Amino acid sequence: MQKSLFNLLGVGFISFILTLIVRANFMPLTSKEMGILSGLIYFSLLFFQELYFNRAKSDSQKSPLPRTVQDEILSKLETIDHHRIQLADEIDSKINELIRRNLEKLERSIDPTKTSDLTPTVDSSNPSVEDSLQGEVLPINLDTKTENHSTQGQTTSFNYEPKRFFTRDVLLDSIQTALKNDKIETFLQPIVSLPQRKKRFYEATSRLRDRNNALIMPEHYIQLAEEVSLIRIIDNAILMKCIYLARSASKKDLNVGFFLNLSLKTLEDDEFISSLSEFMEINHDMRDRLIFCLEANDMRDAKKVTLQTLQGLGDLGCQFALTRVTSLDLDFKALRNFKVRFLKINHETLQNFLHENGIENIKTFKHHAYLHQVDLVVTHIESEEEYAAVMDIESDFGQGYLFGRPDLVRSNAA
Repeated sequence: MQKSLFNLLGVGFISFILTLIVRANFMPLTSKEMGILSGLIYFSLLFFQELYFNRAKSDSQKSPLPRTVQDEILSKLETIDHHRIQLADEIDSKINELIRRNLEKLERSIDPTKTSDLTPTVDSSNPSVEDSLQGEVLPINLDTKTENHSTQGQTTSFNYEPKRFFTRDVLLDSIQTALKNDKIETFLQPIVSLPQRKKRFYEATSRLRDRNNALIMPEHYIQLAEEVSLIRIIDNAILMKCIYLARSASKKDLNVGFFLNLSLKTLEDDEFISSLSEFMEINHDMRDRLIFCLEANDMRDAKKVTLQTLQGLGDLGCQFALTRVTSLDLDFKALRNFKVRFLKINHETLQNFLHENGIENIKTFKHHAYLHQVDLVVTHIESEEEYAAVMDIESDFGQGYLFGRPDLVRSNAA
């Protein structure tokens, strides 16, 4: 009502002003004539005003209001998210298909007359891989004693006879059998932040099982697998398992990542790199959870095309770790260009550095690493005494039996 009163007063004021303008510019008017003219103008203005607002109201009822910008943005985001999920599934299928084709090549190399399809190395429908994450990524403990089975040369104490693998033909048969029968086991060992000792990463390494279900350690089969171009199949399988573990960790809001090894042979596989590039380009959340490990010697001896491949993966956001570092003379600028975020140094190697160069030079090395956003991971820490020595140089991360042994990720539900 107050709004209507103000509206009437406003129209009346305008009518009076118009009447004064007519009197001053066009004709002299008596007071009575001014009143009549002002009334006519007043009611005319009210009539046209009512006519205008009724028409505007009628038009608004005939045509619905357009969708807001916010609604359109939300709709487009939903569409983009749907396409992202769809493309991620397609990339997963491509990687599985790549594994299957590699296994077909392996089968034909063994028996050229045989062309039957083989089962992919990794079953993407198996939910038990994700079930390995309970609260934290804590793989099931083995009944057998486990040591560090990485390719960095630590001892093992599994119940098998190493002499069985001394024959190349026997070892090759064991590798082929393990690949064809999906006998690639994944082991995880924690990498902890220092000095908090909080589990931040897990290093994933592979083991194979032979015809007798005995484990074959990497130090026995890695070199031969690279020679016969089978290592990429193993790397593919470990990558797939790490992807599922990383996704499970993301769903549980666990702030952990996974280190996994890539050989030069795998980096030279164009089909694998193409699939990996597509996957990383779509799945941005995987970029901080997957760290690809390369041996320092391999990176130093890599061909130009391989370095370009690494550069391309780095441009997509992939992160790398340099393993088996045996020298303090590193080009940190080049490492940063290749997105190398971690340096892994054996505890004994670090002690040799310390004796040869002194603590101040080690700290200077660590400072240069820090300036180039490169973190130091000291491996093979077995005791509190070795841990204390590591803390003297303010290492960022630690790995070894002191913080956790490599444990098996179960492939089947318990």
